[in-house]
Amino acid sequence: MASAEKPTAEQPTAEPPTAAAVALRKFTAASDRVSIFEAKINTPGQTSPSLHLLQVRLQQVRALWDKVETEYDMCSDLIAQEGSPEMGSVLQSKYDYCYSVYESCSAEISATIDSATPQAVQPPSQPIISSGCRLPPCDTEVFDGDYLRWPTFRDLFTAVYVNNPRLTPVEKLFHLLTKTSGEAKAIVSKSPLTNDGFASAWEALQDRFQNKRLLVNSQLKLLFNLSSISQESGHALKELQSTIQGCLTALAHSQISTDNWDCLLVFLCASKLPKVTLSLWEQSLTSKSDIPAWEEMNTFLSERYRTLEAIEDMKPTQAVPKKLQSFETKVSTKPKGSSTPSAQLSSGPSSSNASTSNPTVQNYFASGTTAVLLSTAIIDVCHLGTNYRARALIDSGSEATFISERLFNLIKLPFRSIQTQVSGLNQSVSAKSTRLCHFQVRSPTKPGLQLDTAAYVLPALAGKLPSYPIARDSLKDLPALQWADPKFYESSQIDVLIGADILPSVMLSGTRGNICGSLLGQETIFGWVLTGPISQVNSNRVASFTTQVHQVGDEALDALLSKFWEVEDLPVQMVKESDSYCERNFLQTTKRDASGRYVVTLPFCDPVNSGSNLGYSRSIALAQFLRNENRLKRDFPLKEQYDSVIQEYLDLGHMKEVPSTHNSSTYYLPHHAVIKPESTTTKLRVVFNASSPSANGTSLNDILHAGPVLQSDLTIQILKWRCFQYVFSADITKMYRQIWVDSKHTPFQRILFRNKEGDIRDFELQTVTFGVNCAPFLAIRVLQQLAKDVQGPFPQASRIIQHHMYVDDVLAGANSVEDAQDSVQELRAALSSAGFPLRKWTSNHKSILSNIPAEHLLHSEFLDIDAESTAKTLGIRWRAKSDEFYFVPPELIVEPSYTKREVLSQIAKLFDPAGWLAPFIIRSKMFMQEIWLQDLGWDDKLPTHMSQRWQSFLREYSDLNKIRVPRWVGYQPEVIVEHHGFCDASQKAYGAAIYVRVEMGHQILTRLLTAKTRVAPVKTVSLPRLELCGAVLLTEMVTAILPHLPTASSDLRCWTDSTIVLAWLRKPACNWTTFVANRVAKITQATPVDCWAHVPSEQNSADLASRGVPLIDLADSKLWWQGPEWLQGPRELWPAQNAIDPTELEQRAVKVHFSKTPSEEYLERFSKLDKALRVLTYVLRFLKRCRKSAISPTPRPTSDEIREAERVLISIAQRRAYGQEQKHLAEKRSLPVSSPIANLFPFIDQHGLLRACGRLTAAKGLQYDERHPIILPYDCRLSRLLIQFAHQITLHGGSQLIVRLIRSKYWIPKIKNLVKAVVNPCKICTIYKKRLQTQLMGDFPTDRVSFSRAFTYTGVDYAGPFEIKNYTGRACLITKGYVCVFVCFSTKAIHLEPTSDLTTEKFLAAFARFVARRGCPQRVHSDNGKTFVGAATLLSRDFLQAVKESVTDAYSHQGLVWRFIPPGAPHMGGLWEAGVKSFKTLFYKASATRKYTFEELATLLAKIEACLNSRPLSPMSEDPSDLLALTPGHFLVGGPLLSTAEPEIKGEAKSILNRWQHLKAQHQQFSVRWKEEYLKELHKRYKWQYPTRNLQIGDMVVVKEDNLPSDEWRLGRISSVQEPMTSSELWRSAQLVGLLSAQSIRSYFFLRRIKYPPFPGTRASQFSRSDVSCYSC
Repeated sequence: MASAEKPTAEQPTAEPPTAAAVALRKFTAASDRVSIFEAKINTPGQTSPSLHLLQVRLQQVRALWDKVETEYDMCSDLIAQEGSPEMGSVLQSKYDYCYSVYESCSAEISATIDSATPQAVQPPSQPIISSGCRLPPCDTEVFDGDYLRWPTFRDLFTAVYVNNPRLTPVEKLFHLLTKTSGEAKAIVSKSPLTNDGFASAWEALQDRFQNKRLLVNSQLKLLFNLSSISQESGHALKELQSTIQGCLTALAHSQISTDNWDCLLVFLCASKLPKVTLSLWEQSLTSKSDIPAWEEMNTFLSERYRTLEAIEDMKPTQAVPKKLQSFETKVSTKPKGSSTPSAQLSSGPSSSNASTSNPTVQNYFASGTTAVLLSTAIIDVCHLGTNYRARALIDSGSEATFISERLFNLIKLPFRSIQTQVSGLNQSVSAKSTRLCHFQVRSPTKPGLQLDTAAYVLPALAGKLPSYPIARDSLKDLPALQWADPKFYESSQIDVLIGADILPSVMLSGTRGNICGSLLGQETIFGWVLTGPISQVNSNRVASFTTQVHQVGDEALDALLSKFWEVEDLPVQMVKESDSYCERNFLQTTKRDASGRYVVTLPFCDPVNSGSNLGYSRSIALAQFLRNENRLKRDFPLKEQYDSVIQEYLDLGHMKEVPSTHNSSTYYLPHHAVIKPESTTTKLRVVFNASSPSANGTSLNDILHAGPVLQSDLTIQILKWRCFQYVFSADITKMYRQIWVDSKHTPFQRILFRNKEGDIRDFELQTVTFGVNCAPFLAIRVLQQLAKDVQGPFPQASRIIQHHMYVDDVLAGANSVEDAQDSVQELRAALSSAGFPLRKWTSNHKSILSNIPAEHLLHSEFLDIDAESTAKTLGIRWRAKSDEFYFVPPELIVEPSYTKREVLSQIAKLFDPAGWLAPFIIRSKMFMQEIWLQDLGWDDKLPTHMSQRWQSFLREYSDLNKIRVPRWVGYQPEVIVEHHGFCDASQKAYGAAIYVRVEMGHQILTRLLTAKTRVAPVKTVSLPRLELCGAVLLTEMVTAILPHLPTASSDLRCWTDSTIVLAWLRKPACNWTTFVANRVAKITQATPVDCWAHVPSEQNSADLASRGVPLIDLADSKLWWQGPEWLQGPRELWPAQNAIDPTELEQRAVKVHFSKTPSEEYLERFSKLDKALRVLTYVLRFLKRCRKSAISPTPRPTSDEIREAERVLISIAQRRAYGQEQKHLAEKRSLPVSSPIANLFPFIDQHGLLRACGRLTAAKGLQYDERHPIILPYDCRLSRLLIQFAHQITLHGGSQLIVRLIRSKYWIPKIKNLVKAVVNPCKICTIYKKRLQTQLMGDFPTDRVSFSRAFTYTGVDYAGPFEIKNYTGRACLITKGYVCVFVCFSTKAIHLEPTSDLTTEKFLAAFARFVARRGCPQRVHSDNGKTFVGAATLLSRDFLQAVKESVTDAYSHQGLVWRFIPPGAPHMGGLWEAGVKSFKTLFYKASATRKYTFEELATLLAKIEACLNSRPLSPMSEDPSDLLALTPGHFLVGGPLLSTAEPEIKGEAKSILNRWQHLKAQHQQFSVRWKEEYLKELHKRYKWQYPTRNLQIGDMVVVKEDNLPSDEWRLGRISSVQEPMTSSELWRSAQLVGLLSAQSIRSYFFLRRIKYPPFPGTRASQFSRSDVSCYSC
């Protein structure tokens, strides 16, 4: 580790770079900026740029190229002086590469601009007919103001439009407008669109662009700025030739003679040619001494580019696309057992253990089968003279360079904090970097080459690459080159990623292709690198590296600016723990030396280990010193001043020379100069940077506490100064440097500087140093301590130091000259005792400064000459002789356009801490808010109208010199002083102003004390609320300012023109809404409510601050500077205060919260009536037990208790529904006519129940309940439960039965409707009433209606079982046998195969026999039998392989597809079901009860198969001349299988050819007959003739199961519908999902759609547990 901190003796000291090397670095940096810019704008995935953005980019790339040209000229001169050919070649190669980048970039942007420029739509022009040939119309291009294109545009437009007799002048002007853009269109647009306007517009265009001198200059500029050609390219040579020839042609058209330009043209052209072409040109010259003519060069160029084009056509080059983004992407393939090839993608930087042995980086192509090498190199990272060997990946797709955290910590590189996001593929953020470090990169093979680079620190880059070593066998043909990474084939760590920011400086011109067959070699400064695939290596990992870096821009500035118009409270400053520590440390360690000066210590965060966290910092300070020295050498007077300031430190003893050490317990401060031209004493100051990071990234300020902020408020100091009649001011000279730092902490304040001999030496600063974060705290805290120490001998000085100082400035005064003189003497004595000298004395009375030496005054003739009596105090200019403040306009140049950043900068130049210019400055704030609302970028140009407004605003700055503000407000201890505050608001801003009113006898004087404004929030706020915000602002000013003034005990009066605000203040804050209440509370806590009064708007001076006033009007406004006129008069003239009317605006609504128990009916808790009665019975028992009444001894409810509970429920229902009727009957009154039960003539029985008294009273054959039924309301819960109960006990009886049963005891109005409402949703009844789903009979699938070879499309099913004997004879064993039926879909041919059981193995054997005789089918259809499902699984995997030897190759290569019909849908397999039926019919007729052996069964099946295949496919006619009926046998053997044998035909034998043609013709005849006789008979639908609604996903259905009762049928929900086999849009099967079973597929014909919930109007509590489980699937 010591080697990382101190260079060893063996290592030579690096020599300082030469001027040429420095210039080369600058040129390299400038050229790299062009490459970085080109890579940035070509980043893939970006949105298409706008036309304006393209123009900005074009301007930027041209500016970058101009910078490159400048640096190239300077560097070329320096290299020529030093005579370094190696550097010259590097410079030229860099220049050529940079130009190619610039050329392609600018050409691409220009082409994009041309394509993006909107072209005007021209009316269709008439074609010109000449000599019988019709030519296409001729038109001009859009002219944008380019001088080179003006002659072409002028002549074409004249020919097409100007000389066209059909066009009127106004039409010509219209076309001229459409054919121009940019500057040209702006000129044309100034002419009105009239007949007279065209002549003026055309003449203006000619006057502007018909400039022969500019046209010639543009051609010469093009000629003398030809681009150099770096590589042999036919296209580039042709472009060079055409450019020169075009310039000559244009010059000839301008009457410029070029006859004698041969030597010039040949020289210009030859200097741009590549080396090979230039040598060939020289060889082509016959005379080496004569000057060749341009025609010779022109002819040579033509022949040369044609030769190159011919070579390029024969061997085209492939352009490698450049990646502009990436981060590491790894793709890992799945294991071999996976059936589906796929890849797993993971992104982000990978981490692995570091390796120090020759690291290597490779990248793999994302195929998972081929390894791809990436460019890797061994590099030296140089820091503090020590080289660290590292392995680097050269990545052209990365926008920046990166270093691993491992190497960063090992080297201990200096860094600066930064917030950076690293993104790549898919625009995802893969990492975040918070550190940016700087180091040098060197080549191990070429130590003289060194590149400075900045790198972002990441925890890991790419890990170890490759993921496994690459076999050397695949690289056996590797050529003997100097490789940048000699062990690129070994897996090792990557610690540096070299990005495109320094890539142009790394890559050289050498390339070699086809290395080891597929690799590409490229030459770099580190050696040769390899890139490309290695086909012999298998890989399961793919990595890709690209990086894009994003830095946070102006977000902080945006957030700060938005606070201009946010309505927020002032932040409360919290006391930090570190502040308390700083105070304790000061009290414990501060002391005074023998001279009285204070000695302080630095407040370290860790006082025990002070400075142990700092790294080595001397080299960083040395580099900064040398850079600063080089800058100062360019300005010799400035360097002399700088050296004199540092020398002054030595002369005064403020620093001392110390020996150089490498101890980490020291810190070296970089320093530089700061110029302050306006300063009267020290125009140059030396600033020390204690925030500069050391080698480990930690700075001195990082380990020090800054301490609390002790300085007083600037505005308060200025306002206190205005209260004295006689004032003085002074400044402590070098205040920080008058305080000593303890010697144990001075090693942390070291600097580097040259001694008198010119050698760089180390020095220690002995005093508090500006630039250390705790310096302000220590300096001001020493002054406070001094004030406390001198309070006894110098009381007035102590008061001034405590209350009238701002840092090192004294602003004090007195009410008499004598008191002022005494204060001056005490102050000088007190500060001198601690070594603080006062200088730059000023006063408004000369006698006060009589005892001050002239050299201590601000000017020696202060107050004698008016020009010398001005001073700048705390940033404000004060003229002492007239005792008034004044303003000086800032030096501003009115520009034609501005950006948002420039506007904000100009606003900040106006320094007005007291708010005296508030009405003027608020206008700029309002304008800034308008810019903000335009959503412009910080560097975007303002619109024209806004730029013009800002220009007019800036022109008002000249009126600033008219503003004069009296310093003294007239205060004396014996006068009456009052403070008056005014507040007001407008829609755009609100403000407040405070005035001081002084009564001196009969004279009343008023002065503006201070003012403040704020812009209204962006979000719209009502005007009363803004008025209230203005009142809050006034309250904040009163609270913050007035208590610190000498007039703090004076009366206060606050004025507002808003009666609503006054009404809000008159009532407690709790009466208003939150926004108003919070602010009213804040106002009333700080100011008495009685001090607030109303003022008319025209007399409210704060109205000027809220609206804004021009500066010229503000200077003469008495209302602003002195307040309203009545304020200078007696109180009787003040505005009369009328009673304030109360307001309801923003009044808080009174909210009362109350709770009410819901009247939930008892029966709502139950779904069954019997359960409700039992529960109520137990409740009534409990009540009786509580009342100690007699109860039934049985544990179960008795019938009497059930009846009692029933009567209670009836009584409750009647009381709720018929309460008025019961009241009338109890009072012996008749019911009202509107009563719903008036026609029933109700009465109350002995139990208090309402019963009907109808016309059946005399029917003795009826029971009492039947003659006088109990009346129940229609809509009560009891009626519904009663009907449901009757429905259940009648075993789901019908409506008539339920009505009859209910009417035997109860009378319910509209009972039939209620019964339907209750019974219809019954689940069981709904299932039985609902019909099964049907659907229109589907179209035949393609397999049925397509003519094909027999059994190409096959249906299969089983028939049986049948009894089979094992042999013929007695005592034979009877077993079961089955028949496998194969049916052809197109010909209805049948094939029968016997099987011994239904296992999958036996079916596979039968299927193999079928294939052997009929051929392998393409598609097999079957039902969902377990045998077929298992066979399909095996067939898809093993069957074709198993029967490959027995099945011909013609069938084994065909893919076999197995399809199943939905379960429980035999009608979808009707073809094979019919075949099974036909087979069984013949089988039972032939066999009856006979039992067969397996051989006999096979024989019988063959006969039955022949019979079935001999059936006609279509009806036969009785016409004997008709052909035989078409049968399936025709497609199997050419005729019916059971036809009679035909006689032998005697005659000449046909040839083989004729027989083959005969068979083909016969086959085609069968095909035609199949289409005509069979296929067309399948049109009709014999059932299911009407389409029905398709089931939708999410429908609830009941699944019919034949082996289950209907109440156990399960419910399901449609999860998906199966696409039909035909193109029909009608679905015929669906997939169901449920809880009681897994997903299943069912046919429509076994589904019943029901509505869900199945019982509308009922609740879940009405269902039993079984119901719920059934419906929860």
